[in-house]
Amino acid sequence: MGSRDPLGLARQVIVALALAACGAGLVGATLGPRMVLVRGRSMAPTLEPGDRVLALTPLGVARLVDVGDLVLAEVPPPEGSGLRQLVIKRVDRIVSTPEGRFFRLTGDNAARSWDSRRFGPLPSSALRGLVVWAWPHSPRTARHPPIAVGSHQRER
Repeated sequence: MGSRDPLGLARQVIVALALAACGAGLVGATLGPRMVLVRGRSMAPTLEPGDRVLALTPLGVARLVDVGDLVLAEVPPPEGSGLRQLVIKRVDRIVSTPEGRFFRLTGDNAARSWDSRRFGPLPSSALRGLVVWAWPHSPRTARHPPIAVGSHQRER
């Protein structure tokens, strides 16, 4: 194994703490693990309706995010709905500017995804969590264990 990735180690520690907090039923102000149910098909085949994900929602979560990660984000409403949405998307690109970091978010299923291809990149303030683990919905549960997702993703 090559050089150590300090950010990778930090992610592993944060994931371990989040899983421990979920197991103990604890929710903190700075580290608030959040379970989210997948409802749409915009992230298929990576995530399917009924899958559940664990997202870390610490303060400053945007500093942990890398290209390829899955994130929870608050996105502009589709035309006519008027309601902002909380979605799970993949980070396609990160751009740093004097105004801050901006994230291009895309769904894995482009034909069914409301994402940055339609509304442009989002500021770091739109990120609500970093997805670190996914539990497939049954009947896939029996065939596939929980998977790590994001830039440290394993194949199912």
